[in-house]
Amino acid sequence: MGNHTVDIVMSIDGADASPQALDRLTTLLIGDLRTARVGRVDRRSAPAGQGSKSGLVPLVGELTVSGMASAAVWLLYKTLTAFLDRSKARSITVKVGAAEIEVTAASKDEIAKVMALAVQHVLDGGSPQPHTPAKPHDE
Repeated sequence: MGNHTVDIVMSIDGADASPQALDRLTTLLIGDLRTARVGRVDRRSAPAGQGSKSGLVPLVGELTVSGMASAAVWLLYKTLTAFLDRSKARSITVKVGAAEIEVTAASKDEIAKVMALAVQHVLDGGSPQPHTPAKPHDE
């Protein structure tokens, strides 16, 4: 697979969590991903509204992993699984290019699909075919 890297965007669904609780979940996941060293992890940001002193504002519940090596896919899998198992987050939506999948704590198969999607993205030179989100199944 060489030195190919992939960029991923993640959104945390904190169910009915307050913005403060969702921000804490985001901080927790960022810390977990940085500790795992899966790539450069940052909060996503958007342009600030009119009249704001800041040019960009962080988006609550959203983060990016840039430059993730294909070798880090297993670390990402383990980190997302552990995060969902111990947090109050309901799910994480992971986007790689135009493809996205919703990962829930109930389905480890969905996390495996995310990992396969990331590897496919690297192998295809950054152009995966869009996938439909996996449907949760009863366990």
